[in-house]
Amino acid sequence: MSCITMKAHDGSRTRRYVALALVVVIIALLLIPTFDALSVAGFFGDKTYLIILQDNAEIRSTGGLMTVMGVLTTHNGNIASLEYRYWNNSQQTGIVAIDGPESFTKFFGVNAAVISDSNVQYDFASFAPKMRSDFYNVTGKSVDGIVALDSTAVEAVMNVTGPITTSDGVITSRNVADRLHYYAGSAEGTEKTSLTSLLSTLTHDLFQQSRDASVPQKLALLGTLRTLEAEKHVLLYPSEGFLFRNAGGEPETRSGTSSPRLTSRSARQKRISI
Repeated sequence: MSCITMKAHDGSRTRRYVALALVVVIIALLLIPTFDALSVAGFFGDKTYLIILQDNAEIRSTGGLMTVMGVLTTHNGNIASLEYRYWNNSQQTGIVAIDGPESFTKFFGVNAAVISDSNVQYDFASFAPKMRSDFYNVTGKSVDGIVALDSTAVEAVMNVTGPITTSDGVITSRNVADRLHYYAGSAEGTEKTSLTSLLSTLTHDLFQQSRDASVPQKLALLGTLRTLEAEKHVLLYPSEGFLFRNAGGEPETRSGTSSPRLTSRSARQKRISI
């Protein structure tokens, strides 16, 4: 005749506690990214972000030449407001001090630039906090964070979400970079308005498509964003969130001798001179 000993009973209880602890850990791992995403989407209070589109065809230390900037505010998972703005040297507005390497500032003989041409820092991690401060000083608008992305990121996201119909026709992952480059390269007069209009439509529609996507699409989109973050096509500041903890990168050591990567076209035009 067999009986249950106290030792066996204690072992069974220990296994139950371990199993319960594992369930709690799994639930936490699932909920933390969810809470993080809800916070970003403005469910726990409105969030305002500075959106920077960078042209990685003209590389700079922060990821690329800044094409256009926009201020986006989220509220309960929706876009509450969105405004894109385009600066250029001819406007002579939004002038800020630059914080580039001494080799750069001495070579070009400059110490200030239009805010849209000021990303000559060592890396995005050192540039982003200065940009947030400069943007407030120039516009009077404070932002909770900065999201910088390039055309490669837009293409990758649209590969998941699908095409978007705009007043300029159907925009797909295959032609979106060409459209953005075209309007950015000829952003004068009505073309400048077309660039900001196209970006506004893209932002609204991509945000809505991502929000309304099916669960498999959301998982695919999350995987795409993680890949883009790892490859630095998407950069975030601040980057303490659970989903993208290192999306802003780490500041490099400032030696004062390294020079940011500029194309020959940038050097010839001296875009940062005022």
